[in-house]
Amino acid sequence: MISESVAIRLGTVSQVETLVSTAVAKPVADVHAAVRTQPVVDADETRWPQGNGSASKGYRWAVVTTSLACFLLRPGRDQQVAKELLGQNFAGILGSDRSAAYHGVADCRRPFGWLHLRREWLAFIDRGGPSAVLGQQLLAWTDERGFATMNADRVPPDVLQALMQHQDYQTTQRYINIARQLKPAAHNLFVPELPKLAQA
Repeated sequence: MISESVAIRLGTVSQVETLVSTAVAKPVADVHAAVRTQPVVDADETRWPQGNGSASKGYRWAVVTTSLACFLLRPGRDQQVAKELLGQNFAGILGSDRSAAYHGVADCRRPFGWLHLRREWLAFIDRGGPSAVLGQQLLAWTDERGFATMNADRVPPDVLQALMQHQDYQTTQRYINIARQLKPAAHNLFVPELPKLAQA
């Protein structure tokens, strides 16, 4: 731990940022190229103000796999940035929210996150009145499908199709295939151990 103050000249931090950016440019480019070829990825974006003042616009984009993560900082939140992140012809399965930015990926390869749906239905419930009744029904419907998708290998096909309420088993089979690809990814996801806080 440094106990003395360190004098830093004007521009030093900027110079160090440039040096570090140059040093990691190739590994970052390699990771970015690798995530674009993965069979299953998750992507998301969140506000990340850039420049002076918290009102400045900007987004931090992320695409992750079980072993790789790539981040971009961009001023916008549109399909152009999503294509920059995923590549022009992304052919894998993309876990994402329902943002229009990801509409360049076919819906059959884009299972939407159940948690995003649940949040919307909970907001319906919070409104009260008829919205709450609809929200409770939609929440139960979503939870049944979420359960069915993540347990597709353990649920008999006819029960799975009934739970998912698909018109044909081919549609149900697509969900089973997505679940089979997502489950190993979730199982192999590295979650670091967090240090325990000292008891006061």
